[in-house]
Amino acid sequence: MKKRGGDAVIRYRKFNYESDPSNWYRAKLMLYYLWYNEDVDLLRGYSTYEEHYNNVHSIITSNEEKYNFVYVDDIDVNLVGPPEHICDEIALSTEKVDHVLFKRAAKCLQK
Repeated sequence: MKKRGGDAVIRYRKFNYESDPSNWYRAKLMLYYLWYNEDVDLLRGYSTYEEHYNNVHSIITSNEEKYNFVYVDDIDVNLVGPPEHICDEIALSTEKVDHVLFKRAAKCLQK
């Protein structure tokens, strides 16, 4: 087996926390916690995936932060909304385009 040069993006099912919590905890353990044998390592002596997840939550959270990127700009726009001045720029560019189109239409009508 050869060691991979860079991190790989894997495909996985996204379970709903509210409708299927057991599989949600299991998926988090599989994605962000070290394991070799799914049948043995995912439960590791705990009765449920939730118990195991709660005991290793800090490790899972730190590993999850390495791979899940959240851009600060996106958070700002979602919390505060778009900047107010952005509409001014859009309106200005629209007016310029309208002016150019009006000039072209006027030239065509003169011919």
